Amino acid sequence: NQEDPIAAWQKQSTIDVSRHPTYAICDLGCTRSMASMQAIQAFIRVAAYHGIRCEWKRCNTKMSFANSDTAILRWCVVVHFPTDPPVSTRIDIHGRGDITMILSLPKMIESWC
Repeated sequence: NQEDPIAAWQKQSTIDVSRHPTYAICDLGCTRSMASMQAIQAFIRVAAYHGIRCEWKRCNTKMSFANSDTAILRWCVVVHFPTDPPVSTRIDIHGRGDITMILSLPKMIESWC
């Protein structure tokens, strides 16, 4: 007597990412990792507890979105994970809104390979 997988999925509670700042969305279609200023600041506040180092850098990234909007992003954070071998990834920071961290799965795989 197995439960219907769709019904089981629909019962799942929503994750409040503001209470879990190290959570991120891994996106297959995303070409660059991105986060709002609010999300990255929350992430940085707890990252050190996990041995993660974050380094602010200036950038000049033009982001294009699925809804045809574009934005020029001026800051990014290079995140250094405490792995062996060392792994890091760059997250571009969007100054508007409060979007959670979106990690480009292809970029993450590229970092680890």
